[in-house]
Amino acid sequence: MPEPLTRNPALTSLGRRLVFMVFFVVILGAVRFLFWAVVVFQFLSHAFTGDINPNAARAGASLADYIYRIMLFLSYATEEMPFPFAEKNGFGAERQ
Repeated sequence: MPEPLTRNPALTSLGRRLVFMVFFVVILGAVRFLFWAVVVFQFLSHAFTGDINPNAARAGASLADYIYRIMLFLSYATEEMPFPFAEKNGFGAERQ
């Protein structure tokens, strides 16, 4: 009689990590597009008004931080997943 298939915990963990890595690669593409949109907007705002837009500067900093967190996760520098799966929401406040 064949032995029942058992789940290899390391393989299950690896598969789970792969799913999250693919998810965050897709998110990274969208976030990078938004980041560059903020960069272009900020440049145009500065060119036409002579001043930077503080809201765009904060948005750019938040997006850059989020990109950094994703890259840390993807490169195995940390096991902490970025927003929306992190303990912190990516904007400095603890999750409720």
